[in-house]
Amino acid sequence: MSEFNTDNKKKYILNCDVCDTRKIVEEHYAQYGTIVINADTVIQSPASKEILSRLPITMNSDQVIEVDDDREIYIETINGPHELTGTTGARKSTLLSVNGAMRIQPGTEEILKNYIAIIVNGPLTYPESLTPYLPKISVNGPTTTYPDGAIILDDKYTPDKYFHIRAKQNAVYYAKKAVLMIDPDVDVKALVQKNVRFLTNVCVIREDYLEEAIVLFDEKADLIVVPAGYTAVTEDAELTKAFLNKNGKKIFVYGDLKVTDEGIETIRDAAGEYDIVVDGKEKITKRMEGQVEDLPIKAKDILVVKGKIVKGAPMATCDRNAIELNPDGVKYSGIGAVKVAADLTPAEITDFFELSGVGAIKCSEEQKSAIESVSSGVGSIGGKLNSGDSGFDVLGKDDEGEESMGLLGMMKKGLDLVKNTKLVNADEFVM
Repeated sequence: MSEFNTDNKKKYILNCDVCDTRKIVEEHYAQYGTIVINADTVIQSPASKEILSRLPITMNSDQVIEVDDDREIYIETINGPHELTGTTGARKSTLLSVNGAMRIQPGTEEILKNYIAIIVNGPLTYPESLTPYLPKISVNGPTTTYPDGAIILDDKYTPDKYFHIRAKQNAVYYAKKAVLMIDPDVDVKALVQKNVRFLTNVCVIREDYLEEAIVLFDEKADLIVVPAGYTAVTEDAELTKAFLNKNGKKIFVYGDLKVTDEGIETIRDAAGEYDIVVDGKEKITKRMEGQVEDLPIKAKDILVVKGKIVKGAPMATCDRNAIELNPDGVKYSGIGAVKVAADLTPAEITDFFELSGVGAIKCSEEQKSAIESVSSGVGSIGGKLNSGDSGFDVLGKDDEGEESMGLLGMMKKGLDLVKNTKLVNADEFVM
């Protein structure tokens, strides 16, 4: 048995879809003080399990499969969408990894017996009757099951005026989210005569043919009626002059509607000609509060949002320049690091900023509570900040000479980490 020192700074980090530990040699890994395995699936045997228990390992995996040392396993990796059918070839003891959407078709009961596990990094769809036949399965995405015999449509599907020609007699059609019966030319009578049925969570139907069309749907589906004479918009929308010109005076929005100054002005100039129904939220900025109550917009709820959204930048700064450029506020989303200028007051922070999915936020202790109140999904909040410090210090030092979140400071820490770390990235890895 090898000995290891937990004070050792050397690290071993493995990132992979499938990690097979059955051939692990303890002496090869005893030199590391920390071992981290990030894998969707870890394969181990009774012998390797015992070795792993003696090593300083942190294992992050969705599933662990125990297999004998002498059992041969075939690993199949597919990058992109994959469909499993009754004619799909698969050897026994196959571990399937799919990086994309996967659909399992009916009639695959025997094929599924060949898989010891399936990993899906994406959405998975299969008929309900296959549930007892599935092997060990890990899904990093939504899972949808549908009734056997149903024909799968898009998640949100709109039958057009030709759908009745393509539709099959006595067919059942499944749409995960909604079926939108909004085309004025759809032949509802022909669909009823063919005994077509739709299974979905929501049915949006024009009032013009509501009584005829309602029999096409399961009574469990939520019913939303588009008033007669209204143009139906079936996605989130922005209230602009172009939007109003395109859709007419009477509009029904199945989604959220973001209000703009241009849209408000256009509606006011029309002097009561518009009527807009929103089956969702009416989104306004804080500045618009008290100015939109008399608009001809009927929504389920009103939501106050920031005027500008900044996404995906490695770094950003909350300061008075941002406020002056964006008086309706700024939302930072998916940013690596955000620094809050020291001269911003807690009131300015809560009034003008929102932060979501930010790795780290640097602010003063006095600002911390305000930042916490407008943040979600943030890695860390706080850190040393000095008066007058309004931006990132490129040299990685603050005014007192201590390390900060500066660009070069972070790079230096990264280089120190690299020197003592062995990093392995792979689809499949045998230890």
